[in-house]
Amino acid sequence: MKDKVKSRGVKKGETPKWRVGRKKGVSIKSEEKKKNVKFLGYKYTQKEAEELKKVFEEYKKRNNLNTTQALQKLILEKKEIT
Repeated sequence: MKDKVKSRGVKKGETPKWRVGRKKGVSIKSEEKKKNVKFLGYKYTQKEAEELKKVFEEYKKRNNLNTTQALQKLILEKKEIT
């Protein structure tokens, strides 16, 4: 006859007794390594985002385009090259 297998985990209504992982809200990364600034829908560090924004604004100004037109031009030029 088979022995009854003991279930793993926490029974319904009980609180878990184990404490694993890092505590909620504790950050491991330093402020300059955190990717907390969004640029075009992607996350970057503060320094990277500022540099990308500067280059993109220069590109828009040089070609006299708005943001949408600049993105379309960049993507379509890349498509023609490949």
